Amino acid sequence: MCGECCKNILFSNENGYIKNEDDFKIMQKNHLIYRFFSPNGKVQNEGEELNGAILFKCKFLKNNRCSIYLFRPIFCRDYPSINKKFIQMGGTTLDNCGFKFEPDKKFIEYLK
Repeated sequence: MCGECCKNILFSNENGYIKNEDDFKIMQKNHLIYRFFSPNGKVQNEGEELNGAILFKCKFLKNNRCSIYLFRPIFCRDYPSINKKFIQMGGTTLDNCGFKFEPDKKFIEYLK
């Protein structure tokens, strides 16, 4: 396990990807699970929707290993989330992930 998926996490709310820490603090207040994560930089050069989005990392990643593996959050248990909704939204795993997959169609093709 490389731990990359635990260092480069994007979260979103009803307004899109989280791009400021105030929005994230609201999420942490409303949902305790978000307290597991801390900011880890910002997305750059990835298109208007993603530019400026905050990348998060798990506070429990130690030496690229999960220190709370048996009690890890649902996001972690589901990764990689190979479900129809995720794939239709264009979801892919990270490039160097051992669970590599890509959607069979781009999202726009599902709309046809």
